[in-house]
Amino acid sequence: MTIFEGAPEFGVPRDDEAEKFWIETGVPKERIFQYGLKDNFWQMGETGPCGPCSEIFYDMGMEAAEHPGVDKPFGHDDARYVEIWNLVFMQFDRLAIVDNGKTVGYTLTHLPKPSIDTGMGLERVAAVLQGKVSNFETDLSRL
Repeated sequence: MTIFEGAPEFGVPRDDEAEKFWIETGVPKERIFQYGLKDNFWQMGETGPCGPCSEIFYDMGMEAAEHPGVDKPFGHDDARYVEIWNLVFMQFDRLAIVDNGKTVGYTLTHLPKPSIDTGMGLERVAAVLQGKVSNFETDLSRL
């Protein structure tokens, strides 16, 4: 699992709540990783609704590793560890700060009605459930 590590420069704290819920569901604390704005903060564009996210990853095993036989840890092998579910906590509206017609920065304001946007990769979950490394090896890809 991943959680948002926080971005104090934007007034967004670490997502302790998501971590707490993962632990309460039985996920060991050492299997919860925190990442920053690049990996665990979702936004559709430069401005608009956005927020921290939490993701569920699945270890596809050594046979799926980027480099066969090289056992890299989570976060260092994008082929082996595959995101299968994402939860975006839409809490903010990102607004541009404009000076003389040029964007000079951004601010985050709280949305009046925050929400959760969730998505699961059907093809990825099918691969996990069917014990396949590739989405294209599942019955979803057969005619």
